[in-house]
Amino acid sequence: YTMAELATAVGGELLCGEGKARFAHLAIDSRKPFHPEGTLFIALKGERHDAHRYLPELVERGVRCFLVSDADTLPDREGLHAVRVTDTLDALQRLVAWHRGHHHGPVVGITGSNGKTIVKEWL
Repeated sequence: YTMAELATAVGGELLCGEGKARFAHLAIDSRKPFHPEGTLFIALKGERHDAHRYLPELVERGVRCFLVSDADTLPDREGLHAVRVTDTLDALQRLVAWHRGHHHGPVVGITGSNGKTIVKEWL
């Protein structure tokens, strides 16, 4: 998707960068390994953690696309692409609903007490 499509899907404002910038992957945990190029990092706020404080580190690692609620936490915006929303969790949910509305492939639910992770990997 493009950043302009993201802004439309979540009701956000293109804060910096070009609306033509593309991303193909989502990340919400800065500790997990991911390929920074083509990744949109969604800065979620929780009761104990605020992912906005990790944005400078992510920029150093090469991430260029962000979904944020606190614009002041973005470091030098040169070369970055960001969409600002009021609530990033709500925006993530809107993005998923928008995506499902455009792609009608099958959805599989994996439930139970044991074995979910390995079954997910097998699929």
